[in-house]
Amino acid sequence: MTDGRLTPAVPAPLDGGEVFRGGEAGSVLDFWRCAMPDLRTNTTRGLLAEFLVHRAVGATVRNPAHSHADYDPLDVARWSFFVASRASVAANGRNSAGLATVRRLCGEPVGYGELAGRIFAV
Repeated sequence: MTDGRLTPAVPAPLDGGEVFRGGEAGSVLDFWRCAMPDLRTNTTRGLLAEFLVHRAVGATVRNPAHSHADYDPLDVARWSFFVASRASVAANGRNSAGLATVRRLCGEPVGYGELAGRIFAV
């Protein structure tokens, strides 16, 4: 029996050839090569461990907690970026920041097309 709620379809796995839309941002494979060039780093080891456990137990569905089916991550035209100077982040004096603090430090977010200009301006 169903409770009347719709369940989003499970997205198809990416193969790396997908291209980001909304700007000249490259492909998913370009991102993978940039984001995970060294499997020994702290930020990648956890993902690698999760992958190995996934493979070891023969899982066929990825953990839905990592899925954001409500948006298309390849459409960079829909992304917003906050850019702050290193000095303003250091002056904040904290190791982390919530969205309100990020907005205070960065001002209005920019789209992908304006990102490079904002970075060079800060």
